[in-house]
Amino acid sequence: MVEEYDKDVRSPLSSLISTLSSEELVREAMEKTQESITVGGRNVKAVRFADDQAMVAATQKGLQEIMAVLHNTSQEYGMRIKLI
Repeated sequence: MVEEYDKDVRSPLSSLISTLSSEELVREAMEKTQESITVGGRNVKAVRFADDQAMVAATQKGLQEIMAVLHNTSQEYGMRIKLI
């Protein structure tokens, strides 16, 4: 028996799979760049809260580099980044 779901309702499993794949995507992308800021003596490249994520860098050029690397890595995964 196959259960049908309302198309606007996401199952917990799809949320988990999405979170895990995006986590791996970002981890892989961040390994490809040295851009970061220092906070409390630690290098920070991304700030995450719940399902939101912000990329951080010391300069605009550095942020552009991070976003280019993230964009290219996401394409390797067959995904797109939504910028807001």
